[in-house]
Amino acid sequence: MRTTKKICLLGILGILAHFTLNAQLLIVPESNAQALAQKLAGPGVVISNVTLNSDPRNTAFFYNQFGPLIGIDSGIVLTNGRAKSPTPPPRPPSTFYGLDGDGFTPAYLLTADLPLGRPGDTALAVSIGVPFDDTHDACVLEFDFVPQGDSIKFKYVFSSEEYVPAFVCNFNDAFAFFIRGPGITGLKNIALVPNTSTPVSIINVNDVAGGG
Repeated sequence: MRTTKKICLLGILGILAHFTLNAQLLIVPESNAQALAQKLAGPGVVISNVTLNSDPRNTAFFYNQFGPLIGIDSGIVLTNGRAKSPTPPPRPPSTFYGLDGDGFTPAYLLTADLPLGRPGDTALAVSIGVPFDDTHDACVLEFDFVPQGDSIKFKYVFSSEEYVPAFVCNFNDAFAFFIRGPGITGLKNIALVPNTSTPVSIINVNDVAGGG
C-alpha cells in the first residue's frame, strides 16, 4: 500500500507570541528533502519519491527547548520566509530575521520576510479558493510513505507575521496538508479549522481587530 503525502505552505511562518526570544526554538537549517521528510514521518516509516520545491532558506529542523511553547518537541520548518536568522547578534538593523529572531527582540516585532518571486501552488490555490497567480513563494514538500500500522498522525502549528490590520486585508498566508491514497478520493486537504471544512489561512483563523 502506498500513500502519497503532500505538504504545501504558503506564508511567512513566524512565532507571534509576545515573548522575548531567548533560543526558545532552536532552528537548524536543513534543505535536504529526504532528511526533512524522514523527520516529519518519524522512525520506522518507509518513505520514497521525496521532492522539495522551495528556496534553501525556507526549510529547517526545529527543537522546542521549552515544551509548552508550541506543543511539539521537534519537527521541521516550512516557510516562504527565512527559517533561520542569517547571523548571530549583533547584526545590522537592515538584516531580516528568521524564526529564531535575534535572541533579544520580541518575536512580533521581527520579520522573516524573504520575497523570492517564486511561483505559488495550484492545489493550495484551489484549497483556499483563489487563482493560482494570487499565490506566491510556495514551499512544498512531497513524498510517498508506507505506515506500519493502520493509522498515522501529524501535528502542525500555523503562524504568520501578517496578523496586523495593515497587512491582513492584503495578504492571506495559508497552509495546506494534502494526502492521497487508498480510501481517499482525490487529493484531500486535512489542515482544516477544527470542526469545519474551512482551510487554514490568516483570514479564516483570526479576526484581526481593525482589519477588513
